[in-house]
Amino acid sequence: MKKTVVLLLLVLSIFTLAGCQEEGEDVTDTVAPVISGTDDITLVLGDQEPNWLDGITAIDDIDGTVSVSIDDSNVDLLTPGIYDLTYTAVDDAGNQSIIIVNVIVEDPELDSFYVELVNLNGDIILYEPIPYNFEDLSSIVELIDAVVDLDYTVYDFGTMINGIGGNYPKEYGVTYNYYYELQVDGQSSLTGIDDVQYSDGTIISFVETTFMSELDKKVDDLIYTFIDTKISNYISDDYMDYSVLAAVHQMIEKGYIDLSLNDFYTYSNLELTQLPITELSISELFRLGIYQSVNGMDLTSFKNQLLTLNASNQYELTTYLQAYHLFGGVESNLATILMDDPIGDPDFAGMALLALDRYSHLEGIDTYITSVTDYIKGSLSSTGITSWGNSNSASTATVIFGLVAQGINPQAEDYQVDGKGLIDMLMAYEVDYNFKWLLGDANADLMFSTPQAFAALVAYKLSRDVYGFTPTNLYSFVIPE
Repeated sequence: MKKTVVLLLLVLSIFTLAGCQEEGEDVTDTVAPVISGTDDITLVLGDQEPNWLDGITAIDDIDGTVSVSIDDSNVDLLTPGIYDLTYTAVDDAGNQSIIIVNVIVEDPELDSFYVELVNLNGDIILYEPIPYNFEDLSSIVELIDAVVDLDYTVYDFGTMINGIGGNYPKEYGVTYNYYYELQVDGQSSLTGIDDVQYSDGTIISFVETTFMSELDKKVDDLIYTFIDTKISNYISDDYMDYSVLAAVHQMIEKGYIDLSLNDFYTYSNLELTQLPITELSISELFRLGIYQSVNGMDLTSFKNQLLTLNASNQYELTTYLQAYHLFGGVESNLATILMDDPIGDPDFAGMALLALDRYSHLEGIDTYITSVTDYIKGSLSSTGITSWGNSNSASTATVIFGLVAQGINPQAEDYQVDGKGLIDMLMAYEVDYNFKWLLGDANADLMFSTPQAFAALVAYKLSRDVYGFTPTNLYSFVIPE
């Protein structure tokens, strides 16, 4: 009897708990509706306005079918060109989806070919009819330039198009990673723009593209997306990550991005700047020196205080040397002492390579660098650098920092396992533009692994983008004395 009563109470308890959870649980709807059926639309000048919603649907995971609204205020069916047509769907929770398509209006009465500009995402951002008359002896470049402002350079071998309608390839003037591919009627042109044969209706496309590998495209996408969406988490009055600050500063200084760090923080508001400089540890002083360097400040007081301190272990010595470099100093005696220390783990190996980037003149440096890189190779696994028993993104990033500072490509064959280099391995930890510490972790490590990995990828990119893979140290702000 007792068993029956206990069992009955247990069953009732389970149902009671389940009922309470179902009754009291609030379900938050954060998923926007999915709009289907959209595509670019081509019309002829003077056509009647079509039903923009024909074949368009929107389905929400909770509300089911929801209505779709359109904004065609930018569309002019009486003027040839390309126009934005916007579709919007909103569910009951306020989640919103927006899709923008192109409405292309053509003039069949004119003898015209068309010029379009397609960005990296495949979006048509410019589409213009170019009228022509074969009795007109103007070149094709002159015809286009009369309608669409071209930035071009004429060489002995032909005309190079730099920019179109005020638009330029990504990183224009900084790298040659991105360029405009010339296409005629959807096919890559076998000739330069000067020799393109056109007729009525021909479409000449300038398609932004890149010769980079899929991996390097992912690296660039991560860097730019992180800068666009996440740096306020790491550069602010309330919290400052020095590696992210240095990385973004270097991207600004080298012309990759147009950004003012003053929009994110004020130097005097940073907690570290409000402490007496005489009370700072070597690590804290190094961070302060980076803040001051990024802000273009005089480092005299920083230098004087650093010279009063002594490193207590090999890890602190690497930080001391990097701090010493901030004002352009070179400390060969301390560098020699560092080289005499045993290599205890891969993290120290990466830190040592970074700290010794200015000491190519030292006797025995080449032998030491070889011993460090051999140690790193022995720490490689298929999932990155193994340190203290685990392959992890933070140690992998630290090693990448060190290798890049020495001008060593972490994707080189010597640093590959099963055909994947250290950058491949680091990217395997990425989730939603953040990084996990261990591959098996459920969530990203936002405060440690993520900023380290981001900064390491920036360092890699800055070296990769220069022919010969030149050394990059994100914490190098002045020329050595």
